[in-house]
Amino acid sequence: MTEAAAPHTIKWQDVKNLTAAELGFIQVLSIMMDKVHSDNQQWWMYPPKPAEGQRPIYAPEMFNQGERIALMHSELSEALEAIRHGYPADTHVTDMGNLEMEMADVVIRVMDFCEAYKLDLGCAIIAKLIYNRTRPPKHGGKAF
Repeated sequence: MTEAAAPHTIKWQDVKNLTAAELGFIQVLSIMMDKVHSDNQQWWMYPPKPAEGQRPIYAPEMFNQGERIALMHSELSEALEAIRHGYPADTHVTDMGNLEMEMADVVIRVMDFCEAYKLDLGCAIIAKLIYNRTRPPKHGGKAF
């Protein structure tokens, strides 16, 4: 006996007629994820602190994914602090707000994580947007 599909489900392979903007987004995000991950290779080397004469190797599978997600969360907490402190300028890129820079850190960490673990973030974002169009606001009786 097969399980019935949940209401409002879609299958990515069934999504047709993506717009040029959606396709472009997927392509550009993929390029940027590769660039971000390339810039952050040192954070994926194992062991993180090699012994004398030991050569670290690229090994995302050796890292705790939960800890990596917690680091993404820490960037969101820093963004919240920027709001709580009145939207100060960033201390490193002074012509931008700290909130913008912390949100950039969130996106960078998400992109790096997804590239390291070969997650198709661009397609997932577009698929989720398409799926969300089928859902009523505050679905499931949620207050917010």
